[in-house]
Order: sequence, then structure tokens, then C-alpha cells
Amino acid sequence: MSPISLERVIYYFSKFNLLDNGYNIINTLTYSIIGIFIYFLIYPYLIFRKININFRFILSVFNFVVIGAFLRMLSFSFTSLDFFIPSSNNPFSIGFYLYYPNLFLFLGLLFLIFFELSLFIEKKTKFSFENILLFLSYILLFPLLVLFFINLVNYFLFLKLIFFSSIIFIIFYFIFKKRLFLKKSSQLAFFSQVLDSFITFYMVSFIPNNFKEIHVLSNFLISLNPYVFLFVKIFLCLALLFIIDKYVKDSSLNNYFKLFIIIIGFSTALRNLFLISLTFI
Repeated sequence: MSPISLERVIYYFSKFNLLDNGYNIINTLTYSIIGIFIYFLIYPYLIFRKININFRFILSVFNFVVIGAFLRMLSFSFTSLDFFIPSSNNPFSIGFYLYYPNLFLFLGLLFLIFFELSLFIEKKTKFSFENILLFLSYILLFPLLVLFFINLVNYFLFLKLIFFSSIIFIIFYFIFKKRLFLKKSSQLAFFSQVLDSFITFYMVSFIPNNFKEIHVLSNFLISLNPYVFLFVKIFLCLALLFIIDKYVKDSSLNNYFKLFIIIIGFSTALRNLFLISLTFI
């Protein structure tokens, strides 16, 4: 049996439409499995490095998700940003890192660098690793947020999406406060899914000519009814939080599972929020 070659891998990826720019069932399942495998491969490394996955660590990761969501906007020519960075196959070009899946690789590498730098500084100073990592992530995030608000064109829509998402969150928060939302990690995880589901609901319901849902499962639920998508996603998140808190007693692993929900929710929610806020509709 001949060894696996790069050409053969590319052939099978192309055969099953895994290299399509759009989403289909096969490439959605494939990339989901790969992503989940890589994500949970990281956990043993964090344990090896004796990292306590607390809320400050989660906030640091969240900041890198925000950074990634905004960097992706630099690759869209139809936004209000004054510059557009084209895709590139050259790893020495910034355009190479602003398109999927390279953006994920770039963010992962960027986080790893600052992660190890924070551990190094902790050994040389009296500051805690979590505070150093959080501080460094804010340094990276601040200029991007300034750039975002300078180029923001749909102020009212931006605030409206945040406002109504917050209202939905508050309603469910007070209903399930004593059962599900005692931990900040649970609150952030749930808000990420509320924000993602409501923004998608709004986009496909009120501006369908400008935006279209491209993910397979989400598109199926929306085809039934946008309200079905909204509430299925919200209650699915509530169920996951309940299962995690009931069966995962280790604090670090508990937060790590919720961090997965946070990354999935905010990566798409912030992308859509930034896109809709920076685009002339």
C-alpha cells in the first residue's frame, strides 16, 4: 500500500467538495470533527502547563476571538473600511492570514505566542499569568476597536442588535439564574449563543437580500422558520450548560467545555455583527 501523499489528500478533499468556498454537509462535518479534535487536544497541554482555566483565562481567549472577527473584516471589500486586503498564497503576505482556514491558524499561533510570553513574564515578575495574558490581549484589541468605531456606519443597528440580544439574555438569566447562571463562564457562554442566534435571525428576517445563512444546519432550521432557529439554538445552549454543570465537576474542564461554546458563538456572532455594522445597507 502506497504512503499517503499530499496530492492524494488534495484529490480526496476536492472529490468530496471539502475545498469548496461554501458549506455543504460533508465539509461541515469534516471541519467540525477536525476543529473539535484540535480543540480538545489543547486541553492536555494546558494541564501539562499547570494552567487553571478560570474566567480571566476565558476573557483572554474571548479577546482573541474579537481580534479574529475584526481581522476578517479586512478581507471584505464591501465594508466601510478604507482598505481591502486581497487573498494571497504567500505566507509572507498579510492576505495569507486573513482568510479561512488560515485565519484560525494565525490566531492560534498568535495566542500561543502570547500565552508562552505571559508564562515567561510570570516567572520573572510577581504578576500572575492570567493578568498578564489578559493585559496583552487588551493591548492587541484596543487599536482594532478604535478602528472599528471610526468606520462604523450603522450605529443604530449595531446598538439595536446588542440591546435586543441583551433583553433576551436578561429574561432567560432571571428564569434560570439559580440553576444555570451562577458562574460567569455560563453567562458568557449563553450570551454568545443568544447574540449569534438573534443577529442571524435579524439578518435573514429583515435584510435577506443582503445576507444569507451559509451553514448547513442553521440554514435548515431557518428554512423551517427563523423563530425555530432562534429558540432551538437558545434552548440547546441551555441544555448543554445544564449537562456540563451536572456531569463535569472539575472546575477547569467545566470552564473549558464552556469556552468551546463561547468560541463557537462569538466567532460567528461578532463576524456578523461587525459585518452588518460596517456595511452600507
